[in-house]
Amino acid sequence: MPEVHGGLQPRSTPDRVVSPILTAPSRHVPHLQLADLVTAATTAAIARQPSGMKLAKQLKELARTNAHGLVSGAGVVLWPPDLVDLHYWVFGETHYARGSTGHPLGPSAAPFSQPARIYQHNDGLSEPGQAANGSTSTTSSSV
Repeated sequence: MPEVHGGLQPRSTPDRVVSPILTAPSRHVPHLQLADLVTAATTAAIARQPSGMKLAKQLKELARTNAHGLVSGAGVVLWPPDLVDLHYWVFGETHYARGSTGHPLGPSAAPFSQPARIYQHNDGLSEPGQAANGSTSTTSSSV
């Protein structure tokens, strides 16, 4: 039993913490610090912050992918589900796989697009049809 000084228990050293991810300060858990950095960068990218967008390609490479090679819904899950089109604007993914069915992401000329998909036609930060980086999206339909 450690000796008590002035009625206070001594601080535990990192090797004495039983469940470090849940109970230790993050400075004692290097992989938790790395997870914090990746989460912060991913959040910045989803929020279309320039610092996060610079890292979007690398974040996509780091993220887990599903059987179709897509990050959406596997390595980066957005909630609520109506945010799914942000995968198009941030990571350039054109489809979202739910089970074995692919659902198109981003701008579409389909007459029956779902109204709840608020980011389908723009990223929410720029004029409709134009991404925050200035590039324009085109929609086309074929008969």
